[in-house]
Amino acid sequence: TKDLYSPLSSLDLPFPEGIWHIGFQSYDWGENEEPLQQINLKIDQTPPISSVNIQGEPDINGKYPPGTQVEITAMDPKLVDGNDGSGVSYIEYSLDSTDNWMRYSDPIEPQTQGMHTIYFRAIDEAGNIEQTRSMQLEIRDTVPPKLSVSANPLQLWPPNNKLVPVKIYGTASDIGSGIKSIHIQVIDEYGTCQPAVTDIGPGEIVDGNWERTIQLEASRKGNDKDGRKYTIRVTTTDNAGNTTLKEIVVIVPHDQGK
Repeated sequence: TKDLYSPLSSLDLPFPEGIWHIGFQSYDWGENEEPLQQINLKIDQTPPISSVNIQGEPDINGKYPPGTQVEITAMDPKLVDGNDGSGVSYIEYSLDSTDNWMRYSDPIEPQTQGMHTIYFRAIDEAGNIEQTRSMQLEIRDTVPPKLSVSANPLQLWPPNNKLVPVKIYGTASDIGSGIKSIHIQVIDEYGTCQPAVTDIGPGEIVDGNWERTIQLEASRKGNDKDGRKYTIRVTTTDNAGNTTLKEIVVIVPHDQGK
């Protein structure tokens, strides 16, 4: 706390930070003086300091689940003389841009999957503006990819014990993290014809379309009245680890047309 008395007709000094008590009184030409008056002047030249708290738990890859919120708080440091600063006036932030600043009131919740950058700063009652700060967080993809599966032919005839090429095909898409792979597994009812199929990578998916050709044996047991069934199990996985499973059945019927 400082006291300043000066016979100056005007007072325009570069006050250092702190609290100043300024006394003043006026005199007329008859040397009459008014009672001493005083004003208190607080000089705050230090910007406030903000911090963030993420309300959510990241996975092992550092990605956060949908619904994660970011809370921003701020404090105004004490003055150099130990007195309290002017106090935080407000906090403002901008999501994924520095062109759209908004007053902060409630925790921020990024609505879309992917990487987000939050810019933020605090302003105190003296008008000091904190240097813009930023933080990043990535919202993980939790939506399974889309998948369709078809086969041609769906029936193998005649049952002449020969291998028949069967095209397994369909579509796959994922708007979150993208398709990582498509895995095809052949399950033979008899357990003897189950060819291994190379996974389909993203480079083999053209405009969402994919295909593989496999060889299946056109044979069935004579007493197998409902025919021999090959279950084609297709699993697509996106880059976030979400999966979608579809199955289709290719059959060697007991009788033609069944």
